[in-house]
Amino acid sequence: TQNFLKTLLTYKRDEISPALMKRIREKYVPDPNFQPDKVETVSQACAGLCKWTLAMDKYDVVAKIVAPKKQALAAAEDQVAKAEAILSAKRAHLRTVQEKLAVLQKQLDENLAKKDELSKQVMDCKTKLTRAETLIGGLGGEKSRWMQAAKDLTHQYDNLIGDILLSSGVIAYLG
Repeated sequence: TQNFLKTLLTYKRDEISPALMKRIREKYVPDPNFQPDKVETVSQACAGLCKWTLAMDKYDVVAKIVAPKKQALAAAEDQVAKAEAILSAKRAHLRTVQEKLAVLQKQLDENLAKKDELSKQVMDCKTKLTRAETLIGGLGGEKSRWMQAAKDLTHQYDNLIGDILLSSGVIAYLG
């Protein structure tokens, strides 16, 4: 009896053959006398076996319903794991792209600031150039005046020796 109970407790219910289950469903389950409360009036041990047999029948029915769902669940979990791995990789890629974007944005900001500084320098140079052109234009008239003054001074210098001699003679004569 110990071995029999041990066999019932360790019975591999997932490995019940379909032929055996068919025979149980055709011969015992539909029988109105194969009910635990009716069998218990005859034998308590048989009532336990009756409960066990009906439980195995229900388990087999449920297992046939649950097994495809377990497989579908395993497949769905596998797909979720793959999708999460892809998502994780995409998030890592996104972080990398965002870091590169931040670096490029910083470079853009620096280059725009440099461009603004250079534009300001160009405007300053244009202003200075305009002023220099105005000054040179104004000095253009001065150039001709200075050239005339230089010519006049050269002429006076050329005549200076003669003027000195003439002045010396007049001073000596007048005394």
